[in-house]
Amino acid sequence: MIKLKFFHFLPALTVLLGSVICIHLLVPVYPAFTLPAIPDLFGVAVFSGILAFVFAYQRHLLVSNIFFLNHEIILLGLIWLNTLVLIAPRAIISLFKTPNQAWIPCREIPGFATKIECLLQASVAQHYGIRNFFILLCGVTLGTLSFILARTVRHAWKIQLGAVVFGACLVVVTGFLGRFLGISQVLPKSLVYNPYGVSYMTQIFDNPGPVWTYIAPGLAVVLWLAFSDLNLIRKFIWSALCCLLIVGIFATTQRGGFVLCFSYIAICGLYAFLKGIKKKNIPILMFGGLIISILGFTFWSLLKNPLLIYQLTQSVGYNWKPANIFLDPARFKLVRVAWKMFQDSPLFGHGYASWYQLVSEYSQFYDVTVYHSTHNWFVQLFVEFGVLHTILMLGLVFATFCTFFSIQKKTYFIDRKVELLILLSLFSFLIPSVLGNLDDIRPVFYTQTIFFTTVFGISVTNLPKKQTIFVLNKRIISQLINKNRFNLLSNIFCILTGLLLLAILFCALSFTKHGSAFDANTSNRTGMISRWLGQSVELAVFKTPEGKPYSISQLTPFKTPMAIDIKKDRSSFEITVNPDEQISLALENGRRWIPRKHPITFSEGMPDTSRWISAMVYYPFLQSNLGVSWSRGMYWWENLGGRLGRWCTGDCWFLAKSCGVQNRLDFSILSPRPDLTTTQPLPVTLSAYSLPVGGEFSSQTLSNLPQPLMQQKLQLKTPEERQTVGVVGTPDTAWYLVHAQTDSIFNPQVQGFSTDNRDLGVMIAEPDCG
Repeated sequence: MIKLKFFHFLPALTVLLGSVICIHLLVPVYPAFTLPAIPDLFGVAVFSGILAFVFAYQRHLLVSNIFFLNHEIILLGLIWLNTLVLIAPRAIISLFKTPNQAWIPCREIPGFATKIECLLQASVAQHYGIRNFFILLCGVTLGTLSFILARTVRHAWKIQLGAVVFGACLVVVTGFLGRFLGISQVLPKSLVYNPYGVSYMTQIFDNPGPVWTYIAPGLAVVLWLAFSDLNLIRKFIWSALCCLLIVGIFATTQRGGFVLCFSYIAICGLYAFLKGIKKKNIPILMFGGLIISILGFTFWSLLKNPLLIYQLTQSVGYNWKPANIFLDPARFKLVRVAWKMFQDSPLFGHGYASWYQLVSEYSQFYDVTVYHSTHNWFVQLFVEFGVLHTILMLGLVFATFCTFFSIQKKTYFIDRKVELLILLSLFSFLIPSVLGNLDDIRPVFYTQTIFFTTVFGISVTNLPKKQTIFVLNKRIISQLINKNRFNLLSNIFCILTGLLLLAILFCALSFTKHGSAFDANTSNRTGMISRWLGQSVELAVFKTPEGKPYSISQLTPFKTPMAIDIKKDRSSFEITVNPDEQISLALENGRRWIPRKHPITFSEGMPDTSRWISAMVYYPFLQSNLGVSWSRGMYWWENLGGRLGRWCTGDCWFLAKSCGVQNRLDFSILSPRPDLTTTQPLPVTLSAYSLPVGGEFSSQTLSNLPQPLMQQKLQLKTPEERQTVGVVGTPDTAWYLVHAQTDSIFNPQVQGFSTDNRDLGVMIAEPDCG
């Protein structure tokens, strides 16, 4: 292994940690969208990989003395115990205890990986406790690794804080460039659709709400640098970045962003004022006093006239929300309803991540808008966890910040560089937590975690050894590593990195790409679960446990006619669907554990929604050996004595494959109609045509058909009779086009047999592949 010099390591570390920030932004806001689990696992893999590399091969990059405090070790242990021993069981138990659960259809989806994807990517209308616990577990792991990296590797904390600032600047600069160039978003519409346009800094996020919370840590860092850096040129640069990020926050027109900036500047003014008193420095004292006076006057003015800021911004042509800046009536109602929920289960709460189902129920009795969260993390804790677990959670938060300040002297405002950053990091967590929900917004949650733990990691740089539980120096580390050429920490980090990379590969290979959240009906459970697809999708298809070929039960196009391009082996087959036709994607199976990825492109998308949607797929509760991809004049699948089939009217067409093969088509026909007798049989005319790979199909194809592969005239004499039909094709056949005709139809309602008002001719049923 080549020994890296320190100035060679820093650029590589910068790129790696910057990539963590960027890939988290690929899933802009809520985890119900695409790429489930991959950004989470990637961030943890990068941090663990860096630590494994340094501890195993580049020990000269470690700091001279590595301090770990007693209460730091205890606190990390308590956080992990709370996560694994208390929250993990509650997340699993809540699958069964949370009201109106609809996660059960996830179990019916073929394929183990699809079940995992369903649980990780279920919409907020379903249970998302497992999903949120996965995010929490990744966040705790990422935070632990970030803390160790900042504490052990020389100058790593600078790069980590730089990555946080980089993410904030990336969002702000992209937002301003997008507004200037008239670009509503820079990410592909398959990842996010921005309904807000170019005016709300949402070129990366899908709404302005999370933008200011994402910028909060970066603004805290540059504010700290602007006050603590002694170099005038760098101080000017940091001040300019402060202005850029503050303007970016204000451009979101979010009241929470205004409160954040107000708090930050107040902390900096108070810090400067107390620092001036301590040093008896009149200019610093006057500067801090001036900031506090201005902010105090502004605060008093806003209290007396809360719409003053709206009036002032309107005078300069800026569109600020004309609502009370300190009180949102809709959210205040949420808090009042949350109090009712808490009273109904005060000790243990209603279940982990159960808010959405609860507020949906309570909205029937209280005048409250249904939001996916309370927009207040502390209030939601009491509702979901109850008072006992919440006190423990808040105790951990309180202990964490007490640990920050315990390494300082008796006062917060002393002449050191780190205490201002600690205070700003405290408010970067508190204000978004009071005004939002961090645990279900991945890029915000992970960025806050990296920022928080990095500050935690650099806080004991100059402690005396007597305050530590143990001190590691390079000599001790070298002895540990050289013993049998193994080191416990490096092995742990290597194993963790390897497992994470395997998990990322598993997700990339087995999850559907550009598929939205799984969804099921919570009020009427039918066993069916559906999801919207993007305009260009890679659909993962698994073999069913019964061994039947996998087929999507139904696909409902948003707009018809719609061209659907089904690619296979560098070729494609395009099907155009008209309004009177049905499409159901009959795709070749993968294996039971490894899916078959089918690239599918739709010619039309649904505009002006939260997703770039082309069609909705219903994951099946019925599987057939006969895959019908397009049909006209046919009804939907029915189960007749364990054999599936579809009724045709007197004249129907369909595209089909059977038993997962291409060179042959098998199916059966029957007609369980009470009007059939041996003296009045039902004549059925069948024709089959071969459509080659790489071709196109639409209704116009029916007027210019190729030579038929098969033409048969059959008769069904009794309702119980079933006849088998076999069509021999060619290996290059993509689909078999079948035309079925009968001389008569039967309407059960008209004939007085039932309320079924369909015109039934003959039934096309699946074959027996055995």
